[in-house]
Amino acid sequence: MMQRLSWSDVETAADLLTQKIKDSGFAPDCLIGITTGGLFPLAMLAKRFGDKSIYTVSTKRHYDGIKDWITITYMPTVDLEGKSVLLIDEVTHIGTTIQSVADILRAQYKVGCVKTATLAANHDVAESWPDFHVLAEIGEWIVFPWENEAEFPEYDLHLPSVENEIPDALLTTR
Repeated sequence: MMQRLSWSDVETAADLLTQKIKDSGFAPDCLIGITTGGLFPLAMLAKRFGDKSIYTVSTKRHYDGIKDWITITYMPTVDLEGKSVLLIDEVTHIGTTIQSVADILRAQYKVGCVKTATLAANHDVAESWPDFHVLAEIGEWIVFPWENEAEFPEYDLHLPSVENEIPDALLTTR
């Protein structure tokens, strides 16, 4: 079974997650999103936290049927020493990805503090939990509106066609 979220659901979750983080007293110096699923929550939280530095990390998750591991394909070249970092992804399943990246930020970047935040956490299988989350995957897989458009056409982004919906004044010929 799958629980499909609308954009409105995700916006509400982002509001709740932001409030939960702020209520904890944590004030990040910068936000880092894990691609690709974490880009949407990164953008939403960045808007809510205001003027913060924003970075991304790229990872690839592997699972061979027995063992789960990740490969880091990109880390930012930036000085984060002593900074408070909020590391963001869309969901924590087992927790391997977000915790591995958090460990690298602590060890190699010497961050002052790293807190992890996801919109959702899988309460059935998570072995490592984010510091903050607001949605629970319990028996059902959460499907975000930016995922699998072909399988769930009702969650099409409804992007305008250039010819029909974007005013001519906004189009460029460059």
